[in-house]
Amino acid sequence: MKHVVLIVMVLLGFTALAQTYELKNEGNILKVVANGTASVVSANADAGSAFILKDKVYYLETEGAVRIRVFDILTGKNVDAVTVGTTSESGYVVKSEIVNMVGDPSGNQFFFTTKDDIKGVKQFMTWKYDVFTQKYDVYCDGKALSLLPDNKLEVLFTGKDITGEYQQKAYFNASYRKLLWQDDRVYGAVK
Repeated sequence: MKHVVLIVMVLLGFTALAQTYELKNEGNILKVVANGTASVVSANADAGSAFILKDKVYYLETEGAVRIRVFDILTGKNVDAVTVGTTSESGYVVKSEIVNMVGDPSGNQFFFTTKDDIKGVKQFMTWKYDVFTQKYDVYCDGKALSLLPDNKLEVLFTGKDITGEYQQKAYFNASYRKLLWQDDRVYGAVK
């Protein structure tokens, strides 16, 4: 019985030591609050896409060279995770503007989208970044929109066929890149 009480006390002690953080934004200024103290992460962040994982804040910096950055809460230092011009393990180059980021903290990953304009047609590519290995690769065509609560990644495809320009949503299992279903095409101006 003494050992059970001791184990419970130790576990409760470790739980009390666990750090909790909170993200706050004031316009484009992104801050992280730890132990009641706020630190500025970035003055030019897309705060809506930022998330915390393992004492780090992952966010999309929106001014200057648009890039995905990592802020280490414990050291207060920022480093680049993905920038235009970097190359994935399989040789794909991030060659165009990074337009968004969708975090998946429970999957230890995030998705980001790049945009090209080829002969007047907007084309999007979604990439997947593994936080632990710091490796990334092309995930699918289309623009990542959101991660739904049941681990489904919502992606918007755009294109042009003989009927005209269209948009079409598709849903993937975020962990395994398996297409689950897709909606019908919607024709009209692509945004």
